[in-house]
Amino acid sequence: MALSEDRSAAPTGPRFMLAHDQFGSSGLDGGRLVVMEVATGQVTQEVTRPPGVLMFEGLTSAADNRTFYFDGTTEAGGAGRLFRVRIDDQGRVAAMAPVPGITPYGGDLALSPDGTRLAYADPRLGQIVVTDLTNGRHQGWLRMDFAAADGMSWSADGRKLAFTWETGDDSSPDDGVRVLDTAHTGDPLALSRLVIPAEPYDPGRSLVHAVISADGTAVQAVMTTGEETRVSEFSVATGSHVRDLHRATGRPMTVCRTPAGRHLLIVGKRTVTVLDTLTGGTVEHRYLISVSLTEAAC
Repeated sequence: MALSEDRSAAPTGPRFMLAHDQFGSSGLDGGRLVVMEVATGQVTQEVTRPPGVLMFEGLTSAADNRTFYFDGTTEAGGAGRLFRVRIDDQGRVAAMAPVPGITPYGGDLALSPDGTRLAYADPRLGQIVVTDLTNGRHQGWLRMDFAAADGMSWSADGRKLAFTWETGDDSSPDDGVRVLDTAHTGDPLALSRLVIPAEPYDPGRSLVHAVISADGTAVQAVMTTGEETRVSEFSVATGSHVRDLHRATGRPMTVCRTPAGRHLLIVGKRTVTVLDTLTGGTVEHRYLISVSLTEAAC
């Protein structure tokens, strides 16, 4: 059960999310993978772990909110298999099957808004790969560096890809939120623009998640300072702060964005705030029981 509060009549956003749920897990196996109803927090079904899969990793969703993908790690070194999950209108798993020809390595996944291309990262080489799911063709951006491209998201036209570049070196001038024009291939740093530079580690302040706006002109960043959470927009062209979309008290557990880029879901232990990034309106769902989600796709 849940209580919902509509602040400015924003569209309510997606009905379901696929999520990593740590509840009842030892933490050694990556927890459960569950389908959850956004408005109520009710788990409609736990996804059965496929044979040979050690743990669940990256998640992403299609625009229909009934098709999801996940990376199932099959080796201790990180190699995995991509799986497609389709759910019905009751949030029950209707079909699940591996997708051939794609080997994620525990990194992030991002499905293009039209559902035809999948972006994923290989942290062993500092590589970003985009695979056309209709013909299996791969397009890659290779750095040959031990670095991770995380938090990937597409603009609505499927051309620009935002990601957070992390080398693990606090002094690296390359780290931070970047936007890549996928019309060209090559070095992902040379071909991308740094929009939000990484800051030195501060336990009281952090960048939780960042995504590209639907029109590709801004990066929307979910940031925390103390117990305050703020969603701010930064210009892709200049890196300057444009506006604040949302402020709230409390630190989120995870954040997910709908494929078309309109809605951000800010997930806490007992609340999910659905932010309409076009109007700034929010719908807040308050759960009567706590949830423990570490990643979600919506």
